[in-house]
Amino acid sequence: MLIVGHNGAGKSNLLESLYMLAIAKPHRSRLDRECISWDDNEGPKFAEITGDIKKSGRNLGVKVSIYSEIASITQNKSTNQYKPLQNYKKTLTVNGVNYQLSQFIGQVNVVLFDAEDMKLVYGAPSIRRKFIDICVSQADSNYFKLLQAYNNILANRNKLLKSLRHGDSKQDEIIFWDNQLVEHGSYLIHKRHEVINFMNPLINRIFKAILSNQEQIGIDYSPNNKVLSYGSLEEIKSTFLSRLKENYLQDVSQGFTTVGPHRDDIDIIMNQNKAALFASRGQARSIALSFKLAQAEYIQNVSKEKPIILLDDVFAELDKDRKLFVMSKIIEYEQIIVTTSDITQVPEEFLESIRVLEVSNGIINSN
Repeated sequence: MLIVGHNGAGKSNLLESLYMLAIAKPHRSRLDRECISWDDNEGPKFAEITGDIKKSGRNLGVKVSIYSEIASITQNKSTNQYKPLQNYKKTLTVNGVNYQLSQFIGQVNVVLFDAEDMKLVYGAPSIRRKFIDICVSQADSNYFKLLQAYNNILANRNKLLKSLRHGDSKQDEIIFWDNQLVEHGSYLIHKRHEVINFMNPLINRIFKAILSNQEQIGIDYSPNNKVLSYGSLEEIKSTFLSRLKENYLQDVSQGFTTVGPHRDDIDIIMNQNKAALFASRGQARSIALSFKLAQAEYIQNVSKEKPIILLDDVFAELDKDRKLFVMSKIIEYEQIIVTTSDITQVPEEFLESIRVLEVSNGIINSN
């Protein structure tokens, strides 16, 4: 399906909605409340996304609801006016049954391409961690549960470190949080290493096919502070705990945890050089496409179901050969939704076999 419309017409909002039905979090925004209209109405605000999904012979009614409640009244001292403070909540349901976030993710699988994907190459490590976390979470619900738990434990350990720095707590209190951090974080390290090893040859193969040359690319898991990422889970736990103990004084001094999967990275090496330093924009774009196409293959391989493919206005960023290659790969999937502001950017070969819809002012109409 091809969605055509001017910039600001609502194309990206449609893909954001579909992404929310799979991940339950916005792709472009950081906060759920940013998905709700920002009009001047001071009453409760509400947004709802629903979708009917056919999966493994089952029909799934999937719904994400975001709503606000007036939690308190705040005063603007400069204007002496009072304004309600909104408290936002979210509910997730499948066939009318409430689901926790860890249960919800994986019910619908998506892979989203957009113009921001080059940040996988040039951006901060957190962007690459987010990529691998979303990729694995859609196929492994246990991974996401442990990731949530790990982040909560990390916040508590950091709080204790600040207390220790000010002399308000005792050193042996850190032992409990160290053990919890190791117990939950070691699985994340183990799984990331496993998945990146699986995706490495896929990414290299796809990258070489896009460029039609002998360029070599490889990805390596780079665990923070040389925490062992291979071997048995028990071996990983042992090295992780040792690194925490070695960095204890540094952690107290800085007031946060300097070791663990929350600080990991994925090294992208192109022709034996770091891609972030030497890759051209065209090469970086090809690397990003390779990551996303490999993600789609990984999800299909593990879940035994093809993900929904979403392309958000990316054709203007691609030359003709890359467009044709991407289309030749994604056409293998059952559900594809592509947006563009310029239909002439879409390969004619693709237009012949896809339904075209127009969007204007947030409303989709048949072309």
